[in-house]
Amino acid sequence: MAEAAATVAVLVLAAGRSSRTAPAHKLLAPDATGQTMLARTVNTALLSRAAHIIVVVPPNQPDLHHLVQTTMPTDPRLHSCTAHNAAQGLSASLKAGVAYAENLGAQAVLVCLGDMPLVSATLMNALIATQALVPPPPAAAPELVG
Repeated sequence: MAEAAATVAVLVLAAGRSSRTAPAHKLLAPDATGQTMLARTVNTALLSRAAHIIVVVPPNQPDLHHLVQTTMPTDPRLHSCTAHNAAQGLSASLKAGVAYAENLGAQAVLVCLGDMPLVSATLMNALIATQALVPPPPAAAPELVG
C-alpha cells in the first residue's frame, strides 16, 4: 500500500444513472477478470497516496451500496457516502462528496469518475504531488504533455 497523503481525498463519483447502458449498470459490469468497473477504479485509487477514498453512490442503487460495503477491500481509507440528490446531476454528487471529504479533514479532493478504470495510480499520485507543491487553487485539471 502506498503512503497516504495528509489531506487529499479521492472522490469516486458513482451516483450517475448509467442511462447510456441501461438496463445494465456499467459500473457493475465485470471485466475479463471478473472485476467490476467500479471495483477496478476504487482499487486503483487505493493504490494512490490519498488519505481517503470516498465512493459517492446514489440512494436508489442497492447493488452499488452492496458492492462498496461487501466486495471492496477492507481499508480504513475507504468510505462511501450517499448523494441523496443524485437525480439532480453530477454537481449534487460532487457536493455530497466534497462535504464528506471536508468532514474527514481533507483539504483537497481529486475527482474521479467511477467509469474511468484505466486512470492509473501513477497519474493520481502525480496530481496529488503537484497539488502539494503549489498554493491550492480553487480547481485544477491535468494537462496533457506531448
